[in-house]
Amino acid sequence: MGGLVEQQLGVPSLLTLLSAGQYNANQLARNHAFEQDTESWAVFGQGTFNLTETVRLTLGLRYTDETKDVESSQFISDDITGLDNRTDNFFAYQIEASFFNTYLYDYDEDRDTDDWLPSANLQWDVTDDSMLYISYSEGFKSGGFTAADDGNPGGVPQATWPCTPGQTPEQCYDVTLPNDEFEFDDENVVAYEIGGKHTLLAGAMTLNWAAFYTEYDDLQTSIFQGVSFAVTNAAEAEIKGVEFDLLWQATEGLRLGLNGAWLDAEYNSYATAPCTAAQLDADPLCGQPGASDNDLSGENTTFAPEYTASAFFDYDYQLNNGMVFFSGGEVNYSDDFDTQGDLDPDDRVDDYTKVNLRFGLRSADDTWEVMAYGRNITDEEVYIYSFDVPVLVGSHAAMIDEGEVYGLRLRYNFY
Repeated sequence: MGGLVEQQLGVPSLLTLLSAGQYNANQLARNHAFEQDTESWAVFGQGTFNLTETVRLTLGLRYTDETKDVESSQFISDDITGLDNRTDNFFAYQIEASFFNTYLYDYDEDRDTDDWLPSANLQWDVTDDSMLYISYSEGFKSGGFTAADDGNPGGVPQATWPCTPGQTPEQCYDVTLPNDEFEFDDENVVAYEIGGKHTLLAGAMTLNWAAFYTEYDDLQTSIFQGVSFAVTNAAEAEIKGVEFDLLWQATEGLRLGLNGAWLDAEYNSYATAPCTAAQLDADPLCGQPGASDNDLSGENTTFAPEYTASAFFDYDYQLNNGMVFFSGGEVNYSDDFDTQGDLDPDDRVDDYTKVNLRFGLRSADDTWEVMAYGRNITDEEVYIYSFDVPVLVGSHAAMIDEGEVYGLRLRYNFY
């Protein structure tokens, strides 16, 4: 943190500037240890009953029991005491707490969970080429503890530092008391689905479709807290949609495919969602008891584009010399979607369409192949993920998928 800071600002390091000249370390670090032991066992049974020659019922039941024990500890260090050794410098902890929501702590927690999960599936062979089904199932994802190294201990409001110069963290707050977000609850789901599988055009075409409705209680969501990720629970979520896929062998050498989906995924109840950077700027205690909040009830969930679709073709043509010319390609479309648990509109990924193509030659016995290909040939700029930039409040960064790519591939089988 020295060098350029000293040249431009006339102080030895950024830490000196942040502490008004009271702290002259050049490096500041947090040392986080997280160890979790999980013991899980389950028993499962399933049986199929042939009610008639064309109707069958499958019933299942699963019991799961799980225990988790965790030890999570953290201390702050600097280049004065050595980055592997704890420092008790007041300003080191003040800077980490104020800018990175990072504290000294030492947690030792455990949790137990168990659940019964039934399922039922009814299938009807309407004809030899058509089957319909309806299903009901319950599931759960066990809760646990967040491994994020940023987060305030219990009783300490986020981004505040309750100590005064001369005090150690142990004198300011209970370092063994985690906050409510350290542990997250089980996720429970009830799912309904109806669908069909059909063979058409004397076997040349297959069509599969499904409509589904899913209810979540305590949906687990991943939250980027500015430096690392934590897991928290949204109270209730409802997801419903329709999807299909179609495959058609149009000619001996030409195969076409099409699939698509419509998805409606929203939080029924999520009054305690993490606050956006703009909300925290307006109210640093946003999300804390008695302060403002970010109520996302009725809003869409993350990574849930309303519409997705893709189409593809594969074509083979036998040449007179015995070689095979082949080509293929795909068009993939995704609607826009949110990537962050706070649903900050600045982190929303826009809709996009990507096109891939390939063509080449291979031997009749598939011994060798040469292929030219292009991915994302329209050079679509696709942001696959976006997030808040740590420390630089109000700034955002994004991960960009690859642009247009062209290549040549040679393959030879030695057998």
